[in-house]
Amino acid sequence: MAAATLPESVRLLAFFAGYGAATVEFGISSTVLAGGPAPASTAGAALIGLWAASLALWATLSLRAGRVRFGRSIAGLLAAAAAAHLAAVVAEAWFAPAGQRGLDISNLCAFALSLLVLGSLGWLRSHRQTARPAAAAAPPAGRLLGALFAAAVIVASVTTPGLAASAAGHVAVPHGAHGSHLQDPAQHHGH
Repeated sequence: MAAATLPESVRLLAFFAGYGAATVEFGISSTVLAGGPAPASTAGAALIGLWAASLALWATLSLRAGRVRFGRSIAGLLAAAAAAHLAAVVAEAWFAPAGQRGLDISNLCAFALSLLVLGSLGWLRSHRQTARPAAAAAPPAGRLLGALFAAAVIVASVTTPGLAASAAGHVAVPHGAHGSHLQDPAQHHGH
């Protein structure tokens, strides 16, 4: 990979992983909200939803600028979010009542995506490549397109199971069933 393409590729991976993490965070928010009408559930869902929106906004601003925006701030927040997701995974796997133990896929995927963004930001910081010099030539379009595709595949492979395991994923219409609910609504709703 050409020297100019590597930093751009890592930047794309960071921004796409930010979008993926935001998407899974929205799914986790729906799961918390589905946990009950208690004020704690509503407040927790709102807080997670706000974090998800902030993460999506960060990824959008950074992608639009072509460089990492608010790098130190987002790294600190991502580290805190990663710790919270890891704590949730450990709590459900080892400390939940015996019949309710399991692997929290949504939190595990959000943890992995947070680490992916943090790792990418760390690499960019260590190579002092967060802002491309104006005189530097843009990487070849073909290589950049390949990097874009690879970043999308990597992030989608982690985001999809995380979102599917959330409450939002449980109420989603299966892809093969699109349109079939119009012919038999009772079958779709389980009546």
